[in-house]
Formats: sequence, structure tokens, C-alpha cells
Amino acid sequence: MFDEPVLLKEFINYSMQDSISLYHALEHAQMIYIINYHVDITTIYSTSTLSLKIYRTNFQDINIPTLKGNIDNFIRKGYFGGATDYYKAYIENGKYYDVNSLYPYAMSNSMPLEIIKYYKDMSSINLENFFGYVLAQKYCPKNMIRPVLPYKYKGKTIYPTGIWIGVYFSEELKAVEKLGYKITLIKGYEFSKIDLFSKYIDHFFEKKKILFWCHKIYC
Repeated sequence: MFDEPVLLKEFINYSMQDSISLYHALEHAQMIYIINYHVDITTIYSTSTLSLKIYRTNFQDINIPTLKGNIDNFIRKGYFGGATDYYKAYIENGKYYDVNSLYPYAMSNSMPLEIIKYYKDMSSINLENFFGYVLAQKYCPKNMIRPVLPYKYKGKTIYPTGIWIGVYFSEELKAVEKLGYKITLIKGYEFSKIDLFSKYIDHFFEKKKILFWCHKIYC
């Protein structure tokens, strides 16, 4: 294509316009973030970094403790990531619902902050009154069609039925207990609760709603 002088000239003009437009957009974004959040976007490398810096600069009201290595290792045994699945389904006269901003909604719940106590034996502890991370025995009924509690087995994440032992967050166990899971606590760390993210989430969700309605009105 570049062998044709006319097309080459058009390509150069297009590239120049595209670069200039991008520069002006970034320049405008830079002013928005500096004025509203005191964050220089030339110091960040991704939108995730930008979000974290805005939170720490404008919304973080308390120092978040750093866990010791052995405690951190214990808790990370309960990290599984998000779950995905697919089904071949059929429905007539149905309705489709989508969840709006589920991750921010979850972040608005109470978060663990400081360790209150380590329990070597939790046989006398009621899960309902406990907040933290725990090694526990789980039983999932074998007739459950879609198990929801994950487990790492031979390097893979599975969703088993039957009995197994693993580390989980207390609020996750409380949720699956309502579905029929049986939980036996073994040992774990109790944490204090704190609301870390609500102000941050509410601030940007309001902006998101404004953009949504502007889009509905003008598009």
C-alpha cells in the first residue's frame, strides 16, 4: 500500500490526527485526575494502578496492617479466584438478569483488618459468631447439582461433593452453609471488621450512574 504516494500521504495524515487526538485526550484526563484526585497519570502504568493510587490518596483513612509470612501463607490457601462454568440450557418465556458492579458491591461489605485471636481448637466456636479465616472440614451433599465451594486438587480447582478439608473465609462458609453444606471448624484466625471501601465505591458508582443516564438521553 505504501508504494502508492496518495495512500501513503492519507495514512500519514490519519496517523498524525490520531496521535494528536490521543494526546489531547490524555492531556484532558491528566487535568481531571490532578484537579479532582491529586494523581498524576504519568506516574502510573495501568488502570488498576490508577484505581489503587486514587484510593490511597483520597479515600484510605487507616493504615492497613501487613500480615506475617506464616499467617499470609495460611490465608492464601483459601485464594481460588473467580469461577466460570457453562451450561446448555433451554427456556421459554424467561427473563434475563445481569448483575451490575458485583465486585464493587462485594467490596462494600466488612473487610478483615487486625488479628484478634488465633484459635488452635475451634470445636467450641460457632461459625455465625466468627469473622476471619479458618481451616475447616466441609461436607457437600452428593446430590447437589451445582456445588459452589472450590477446592484445589492436583493443581486444579474443582467444586467437589463429599468431605474435604481446606482454608476459607468465614463469610464464604456462612453463605454455603445456607445451601446445605455442613461445616466443622478446626483452627483459624479471628479478625476485626472494618468498612474500607464504601466511600470509594459510592463515589465512583454515582459518577457511573450519571454517565449511564447521559448516554441514555443523548444516544
